[in-house]
Order: sequence, then C-alpha cells, then structure tokens
Amino acid sequence: MKKIIFLLTGMLLSIAVFAQTVPHSISYQAVARNTTGTVVPNTTLTVIASILNNSPTGTVAYSEKFSVSTNQYGLFTMHLGQGTPVTGTFDGISWGGSSHWLKIEIDFANTGLFTLLGTSELLSVPYALFSENSGTGGPTGPTGNDGIVGPQGVAGPAGADGVNGATGPTGPSGNNGTNGTNGTNGSNGATGPTGPTGTAGANGATGAQGPIGVTGPGAGATGPMGPTGPAGGGGGASMKGVVNADGTISSGTGYTVNHVSTGVYQITFSSALSAAPILNITPEATASAGSSVTYLASNATSTADDEIFNVTFGSLNNNSICGDVAPGAGSMAFKYSNYTDLAPATVTAGAPITSSVSIGFCNTFTYGTTFSVYIDLNQNGSFADAGESVYTATGLNPAAGGTAYPFTVTIPTSAFNGTTRMRVVDDENGVAPAEATYTWGETEDYTINIVGGTNNPTPPPPPTAAAVSRFVSVANITTTGFTVFVLSGGQSPADQKFHFTAN
Repeated sequence: MKKIIFLLTGMLLSIAVFAQTVPHSISYQAVARNTTGTVVPNTTLTVIASILNNSPTGTVAYSEKFSVSTNQYGLFTMHLGQGTPVTGTFDGISWGGSSHWLKIEIDFANTGLFTLLGTSELLSVPYALFSENSGTGGPTGPTGNDGIVGPQGVAGPAGADGVNGATGPTGPSGNNGTNGTNGTNGSNGATGPTGPTGTAGANGATGAQGPIGVTGPGAGATGPMGPTGPAGGGGGASMKGVVNADGTISSGTGYTVNHVSTGVYQITFSSALSAAPILNITPEATASAGSSVTYLASNATSTADDEIFNVTFGSLNNNSICGDVAPGAGSMAFKYSNYTDLAPATVTAGAPITSSVSIGFCNTFTYGTTFSVYIDLNQNGSFADAGESVYTATGLNPAAGGTAYPFTVTIPTSAFNGTTRMRVVDDENGVAPAEATYTWGETEDYTINIVGGTNNPTPPPPPTAAAVSRFVSVANITTTGFTVFVLSGGQSPADQKFHFTAN
C-alpha cells in the first residue's frame, strides 16, 4: 500500500460579529495525495486532531476523533470541535492564555493504528472564540483596508498527456580517433632470498576425559509466595495519600488537594521539587473467587467505542451490553467487568475447549481491533508467566453490534488443578498486556476450575473478606504537583491508597 501524504490547503475559521452566535468549531481542509503526488479520491480515513498548548510538544488542551471521506479531488473537510472528544472539551480551550499548535494523526488503513502526520502552529487566534471567552468587547473599530489576496486554491486534476512528437533523424557518426602508442614494460626486480624456516614446537599431550557425573533430579517444587513488603521511600520526600470511602481526597504532609470536579483532584506540593516525582498506584487487594490471590488491574481509560458482548469458554457463556456494570468488585462500565463471582467453568487439562469471544462497538463507528485471552495456570496472581497468554486474535474488523470469533484452547497438563482466573482483553490500539491500562477497549475477568492437571504443592489459602478496589489514575505530573482521577464507575465505597516518591 502506498503511503498517503496530506497536503494542507487552508484552514477556515468560523467567525461571527456577536459572541452569542459564534460557531464553536474551526473548519479544516486538506488534500490527500500518494507518494507520487497523485490525488487519492473517494477514500474513508480516520483522523485524530489535537490542540496543544505553547509548543509542538506541549500539553494537550483538547483532542477529538473524526471519520472523514475524500471527494473526487482528494479533498476532505473536518470541523474542529465537532468530532468525538478524546481529551478535554473544545469550549474549555483558553485561546487567549497561550500560543496553540495543531497536531494531526492519521489512520491510513482504518486498522486502529495512527501515524503522526505533523504539528503546526495556529498563527492566527480564532478571534470569535477568544472574544467569547474574554468578556465584553470594546466598540467596533473602523473598517480596515482590503487584505492581500489569499493563497491559491486546490489544484485541479491534471490534464491528459499530449501526443508525443515525431523522433528526429539520427545525426552522423564521428570519426574514430587514432590509438595511442603502448608504453614499454619495466624490468622485473630480483627475487630476495627465502628466510630459514623456524623449528616447529611439539604438541602437548591430550588429557584423558573425566567421567560424566550422574544427572540430578528434576527441579524442585516452587516454594510459596512470600508476603509483599512495604513500599520503599524515594531519594527525597516520601508521601502517601488516601482516597476516602466517599471518593474525596484529603490534604496531607507536604501537599494540598484541590477538588477540581467530580472524581478529579489536583495535588499541589508545598514547595516545588527539583524533578518530577515517580508515582505508584497501590490498589486495595481484591480476592479472586476460590483463593486469596490478588491480581493487578487492567482496564480501558476511555468510555468510547469498544465492548465485549459475549465470552464463551467451555460451559461458561456470559453476555453483556454497552453500559452494563458487572456485579463484581471494581467493575466500571465500558472499561472493566469483574465476573469472577459467576459459577466457575470446569475445564479438563489436555482436552480441546470450544470457545468464542464476541466484540464490537457502542456507536456507529467501526475500527480495527484485537483481543487476547490469559489464564493464570500456576495460580500465582500474574498473567506474565510463559504460556499464560493462551489465545490472541489480531487484525479484526467487527461489526458495530458485535461479531463472534470462535477458537479452540487446550490447557496444558502442567497447569495446577483448582480454581484460577481467566482474563479477556479487547484493545483497539494493539495487543494489550494483561496487567496495564490502555485507551479504547474493555477487560473482563472470570473464574475457571481446572481438572486433570497437576496438583499445586502449595495451593493458595481460601480468601478472607475481599476488599473492593477503587481504580485511580494520575496525569500531568510536574515538579509542582499532579492530577488524580478517581474512576468510581458504580463501585461500592472503599478506600484506595496511593503513594508517590519525589527524587
């Protein structure tokens, strides 16, 4: 596939005389051409546009996603401010507070993978938007002189090639030049005498091979997992905060808290640090069904687009719809669903297990996506061990309402018998790790019961009363503070600890 290059042909600002009639958008037009400069007509593309503060690498003031189509001349149009928001709000952009840059990212083949096209400065402030946010304007000034003629419009399609002219007659051949005289060969120099050959050294005797030792027994059983040690302090000040049961955050030693909006808190250091701190989120333990093993979180950060509509694994068959909140602890609509309290599906190690996952979208858009299935075969609370990624499907293009993808899994007989956790991750941007956050998609957790495998020599103890986790994320980390996002999503109230260490 040829790489598509987009040439910016103009940016149009929607401007009105009165602030209350200002269109809250900026028109943006571009022409799509391939690497030979030929216009790419009648093609559907996915575009992410971001408004950046102060510099080409500044913080994102606002970003949104578009699905656009080129016309027969390769021209497409977007209205910035009217796409699907990804970060911030268009009306929340402070046009007069700083310079702004426009970053464009393109998904050329609609696979869900975006390529940075470029970043350019917005040299003229959208004055209607600025004046709407800056209070009452002064009196109207005198009419200015006519401006200079604007840039040339989009070039029309190339005309047909003209007829080739007739080939002219061949000119006469020139005369051959005379050959030069060969030079005389020089005389060979005398060969020097051969030096004497040195005496060859004697080879040492080869020693006798020693006897091969007896092979020892196989590797011993894995010992029980030790308790998790306390979090260590950093090179500078170590501070810890707590998200209260009602979702609020209190100020602590060395920092203060400002409640920005629902679930959003700004942490400000009492004195600026020499470097941005290293932040770690420590969630409350959440016990899996049938054991006391705890697992790291996995969830999407955006509520847009993707949804897992069905998971079938042996006798397990669970349906869900967009916006459903699973009954298990920590469940968040569109982002994470904890179904570990459902009756475990009993599966036999060494035997094929008929399975399928149905994925789709919660709007009319469709994008390329993937999904992966993980099983904690050794019951140690991690999906990162060898062989625990049991199935991955890539390059999928499901329908908006969901498409089922069948597959077969065979659990190895080395897997430990008993209940353990299975995790299904749908990620629009690629194959997500089982223990991480990502942008668009959903994670669902289930409990399965393995039989016919290997007995665990140190099975995990049964769970005590399980604490309900409250998911927390952080952003905008600087030497003066950072922002905490409390993602409640219909969870039961529970404390959620976090700590950060300043270098």
